[in-house]
Amino acid sequence: MRLRPEPSFDLWEEVDSSSFFTSAVQHRALRQGSALASVIGQTSIISGYNAQADSILCFLQVGTSVQII
Repeated sequence: MRLRPEPSFDLWEEVDSSSFFTSAVQHRALRQGSALASVIGQTSIISGYNAQADSILCFLQVGTSVQII
């Protein structure tokens, strides 16, 4: 499991880099996936989703002055 986000391909810009928007969407998707997993009883994956979301949040906060809630 990687804890440091790697650059990815941004479909909107067609460049290989780190995108604030893409990372923010990934963070939100992992948080919502964790909540859904809890509702449907898939508790074994919740900690992994939360750990990755925390890592992305840290990455976002280090690179900007914006705080994601």
